[in-house]
Amino acid sequence: MEIEEIFAERRAEFDALVGDHVWGDVLQGFTWGDIKGAFGWQPHRFLLREHGKVIGALSLLRREVPLFGDLLYAPRGPVLDPARRVQWRELRRLVRERFPRAFAFICEPRLDEAAKRPPGFWRGRRRGLFQGIQPRIVAEIPLSADPSQNMRRLQGKCRYNIRVAGRRGVTTRVGDPGDRTTFLRLLQVTARRDGFGLRSSRFYDTVLRMFGDTGQGALLLSGRGDEDFAGVFAVRLGRHAIYLYGASDDAGRRDMATYACQWEAIAWAAGAGAERYDMTGMAPSPSPRHPLSGLRRFKMQWGAVERRYVGPLDAPLKLPNYLLYRVAEPVVSRIALWRTRFVARPAQ
Repeated sequence: MEIEEIFAERRAEFDALVGDHVWGDVLQGFTWGDIKGAFGWQPHRFLLREHGKVIGALSLLRREVPLFGDLLYAPRGPVLDPARRVQWRELRRLVRERFPRAFAFICEPRLDEAAKRPPGFWRGRRRGLFQGIQPRIVAEIPLSADPSQNMRRLQGKCRYNIRVAGRRGVTTRVGDPGDRTTFLRLLQVTARRDGFGLRSSRFYDTVLRMFGDTGQGALLLSGRGDEDFAGVFAVRLGRHAIYLYGASDDAGRRDMATYACQWEAIAWAAGAGAERYDMTGMAPSPSPRHPLSGLRRFKMQWGAVERRYVGPLDAPLKLPNYLLYRVAEPVVSRIALWRTRFVARPAQ
């Protein structure tokens, strides 16, 4: 197997491959790498070839970790058939040769948890409630080009809530760049109400702007009159779509604006050609005691199926450095999480 690095002038070719590949994902697309590049990571993109034929792709993020070396991370990648075990071993070797300062190569592919781990990869640390850097257990909606078929997938209560929003005068529109501030305000209200941390305002503005500029993202806002009650930011790359962020104020919850907004986001993704809509993380079981139980109830009523991925896979490239980092990394992560608690504040 060979790897060929791809640069900006060939981003359309790279995105087309990732978007069409059955193992592809929005987070393996060119734009997500650009976003992370604005926040301390160095993105690298590669086509994977065997006997001259392209068999997959890899969008890789690189960051220097002082005292350890370079950390490599592939969110929802590589885009490679998990049954190609020999190719995974080759990929590990080629990445090690390409990045001699790297001490670890962390992957989070869309690989089923029941599948065998690729050779040369260890089970990584399952972090936090979502059990990974990206959620390990997700709700995924199979999409049809026929809106009526997508509607039939919904649970009865979900369809009812969408109709309630309509009866209460809630309408949904596609936001423009000027609506990013509105969406951030809704995110901050949601974070304070539900008790989770947010990244910086600059991060969310960058995500909305970069995906918006490429035409891959859609900001949907639902409300009544001049008031916006709820928002969803969804992204599509080829056959893959993802519900990246959602937010609402209290009025939105009472008037079921979140249901109206989510339905329009699903319709947007299906109409644009997506075949799957990843609603991202949820609780691992229906137990009402789990902190994420509410997310599970909300997401599964949209006709979603549960996907359980294998979670982080670590390829140690410099074993002593990797082992030391694995001991130290939980402490670093807790400090980073503590810092996010000071971000979810009203905009000044």
